[in-house]
Amino acid sequence: MNMRLILGVAFICRLILAFSPSYFHPDEHLQGPQEIAYGMFGWASQTPWEFTSEHPIRSFVPLWLLYGIPMRFFHKDSNPLHVLWTLRAVFAVLTWVLEDMAVERLAVTRNDKLRCLFFVSTSYATLTWQAHTFSNSLETILVLWFLVILFEAESSTSQPFMSPFDRYYDNFLLGMIVTLGIFNRPTFLAFISFPSLCLPNIWRKSYGSFFVFLFSLCLTTGLFIGIDTYLYNSDTWVIAPLNFALYNTSSNNLAEHGTHSRLQHLFTNLPTLLGPGLLMLKPNWHSLPVQTIAGGLLFLSLIPHQEARFLLPLVPLICMQMDLKQYASATVRKTLMILWLTFNLFCAIFLGLYHQSGVIPAQVHISELARPLTVIWWRTYTPPLWITGLPHDKVEFGALSDIRNDLDYVRELASKGAHTDASYDDSVDADKRDIALSANDTLIEIDLQGANTTILKEIVELCGEKEVLVMVPDAVKDQFFSIFNTDPVNEKGTKSTEKSASKEIIPPRVWRSSSFLSPDLLFQGPHFWSSPWGLSMYNVSGLNYSVTSEISSDTNE
Repeated sequence: MNMRLILGVAFICRLILAFSPSYFHPDEHLQGPQEIAYGMFGWASQTPWEFTSEHPIRSFVPLWLLYGIPMRFFHKDSNPLHVLWTLRAVFAVLTWVLEDMAVERLAVTRNDKLRCLFFVSTSYATLTWQAHTFSNSLETILVLWFLVILFEAESSTSQPFMSPFDRYYDNFLLGMIVTLGIFNRPTFLAFISFPSLCLPNIWRKSYGSFFVFLFSLCLTTGLFIGIDTYLYNSDTWVIAPLNFALYNTSSNNLAEHGTHSRLQHLFTNLPTLLGPGLLMLKPNWHSLPVQTIAGGLLFLSLIPHQEARFLLPLVPLICMQMDLKQYASATVRKTLMILWLTFNLFCAIFLGLYHQSGVIPAQVHISELARPLTVIWWRTYTPPLWITGLPHDKVEFGALSDIRNDLDYVRELASKGAHTDASYDDSVDADKRDIALSANDTLIEIDLQGANTTILKEIVELCGEKEVLVMVPDAVKDQFFSIFNTDPVNEKGTKSTEKSASKEIIPPRVWRSSSFLSPDLLFQGPHFWSSPWGLSMYNVSGLNYSVTSEISSDTNE
């Protein structure tokens, strides 16, 4: 087995998936690049509550380090898609280099290194999640390198030859990693809880190392608090991790995000991330990776709100515990290997290429229409406003959500709508992504998420005679058409009422989609994808509708 070839192919696959318009979770935009793009370029942003509450729970420092530095190479007239692809490329390369280096240094023998790198590199969680703009991706890297420093510090072979300077340097770096990890995601403490128990034994050999660690920890913590306080323009000190902890001590707050069984991580999220890999586990119970796995699972399971991505830092560590050699039968080993590769290939394609991948191209198309509109999104993920590249004061946004269900504000936006007499310039260069609006006109986007048809109909009615577009997954288009007591579109994908059909067509690059698991999930594939479902844009101006574009392989207009 040529490991260089396998690792090279895995990295190429990671880059290909990174440049796909797939969309995993709204937080990959809302809690990261969107806020930095707003701060640097003034692009539209629906700032989430984490940044706007009286006691903000997100630190800006990790965000500026992760997204601000790459964005320095762009400007406000840049294409937002180029910014997104750059950020994903940076994440893919960083996780590939730093994660693989850490895994290689945590493994002992050459065979262990190759085995661990193989399972880590072929995991779909590595190929997909780690290349998207999540704080969990940074958390994974920080957890791994925290373990590397501990592992090499307590190693019986390296310790005698470690100079005082090396000890002090490692402990200074350790303090910085702990601070960055906590301010990035306070759950970092759960992962390092058990491995940290070996620190007193390490510091006992060099008391100076402890004071260097403490100095680094206090210095970076004070620096982070000062920067956050300045950026939030607060009169009091902003300690984001403390606010995060206090927020999560309230059961009412957690209930707003959705509560799960305490066993959700163990019996649902881990199998979702690792699949048949769990059958290949042969853990080294006394190792630092296993201690990290135990601490992470234990403490994260105590939190009622549990998402699979919260366990991403555990994926490479669990992959390191996989070993087919524990099975004597060659048939069993071959079967498990086939299951592992098939599972990860399917999940990588499914998640990396198709998941919600119609939202971003459709949002780009909306920004290119160069006129004021009201756009309603129904049964899709929240559209990331920063992808439009429009100025913040030219976009208004309202959403219904389990966390902040502001129906009154959504009604107000729908009533306001876009002016029917608004002028726009047909000569506007769409590549500049600048909308030609009059001083009082804005693009209005309303995210109804999973609202029922009664609310959808009410919002459409409130829009009146104004120009309104509705983004609807084909999986639920029958419910959409039922609002108007009419039949679905015909085979050609065009059906007009009294009003004439819109001339705007989504570019051919927005292909046919699939949503075969759930009507609330949107998946998009290439033009030859033979699914009956897609993401369509409908013009419902004046309560009459026409199909603006049905995204399908047989629609070439």
